[in-house]
This record gives sequence, C-alpha cells and structure tokens, in this order.
Amino acid sequence: MPVSDPYQVLGTLSTAPDREIKEAYRRLARIHHPDVGGDPEEFKKIQEAYSLIGDSVKRAIHDLERRRGGVNDARKEATEIAAEYLASIPQRRPL
Repeated sequence: MPVSDPYQVLGTLSTAPDREIKEAYRRLARIHHPDVGGDPEEFKKIQEAYSLIGDSVKRAIHDLERRRGGVNDARKEATEIAAEYLASIPQRRPL
C-alpha cells in the first residue's frame, strides 16, 4: 500500500530540513520496530515514507511529482510535450 503523504507519516512538515526528517524516522523506527514489540505494518509505512523523502534527490523528485499531481500526470505531460515537438518538425520526403 503506497504512502499517501510521507511527511504526515513521519510527523514532519514538507519544509523540514533533511536532518529533521532523519531524526523523525529514527524516533518512529525505535518505537514501531517489530523487534521491540511494535506494529510491523506501521513500521513498513514508516520505512516506505522515509524511502520516498529520506534522500534529498528522491525528496525533490517526490515533491515535484506531488506538485504536478502525481507520477502519471508528470509522465503524461512529458509525453504530450514530446509529441508536440515531434509534430512540429517538418517531415522530409524520401529521395
């Protein structure tokens, strides 16, 4: 099950610095880890959320896709731009 809002799962703001996101992940992981009696499903959600925004590059990609309305919309937009560009190139006739 995909995480709907990783910032909400980790209890941080979308403007939080990377250090704060890492601290929130570690705090929640210590509480919810199955080895210490935590809920495995909750721990999976926390891991998935951190995998989306724990790295600054992945976080930038996630935030961009979120602003554009999701991965499919971003890909659709890129496909439409490419199709427009290809349609604007004059066709050559074979010799």
